[in-house]
Amino acid sequence: MNGLMLLCIALVVCASGYFIYGRWLAKIWDIDPQAKTPAYRFEDGNDYVPSSKFTVFAHQ
Repeated sequence: MNGLMLLCIALVVCASGYFIYGRWLAKIWDIDPQAKTPAYRFEDGNDYVPSSKFTVFAHQ
């Protein structure tokens, strides 16, 4: 088995695991995509302040 075939199999396994396991977890945990994040629920202008996604990922 060459490296390309192994890579293709690994990609298929990872992608199917992402979608299948992700749906299963969402069903088990009862995830609500419309739920507000803590930055919006507890917004006080000091500690909890909603930020744009670019600002959040820039702080890594």
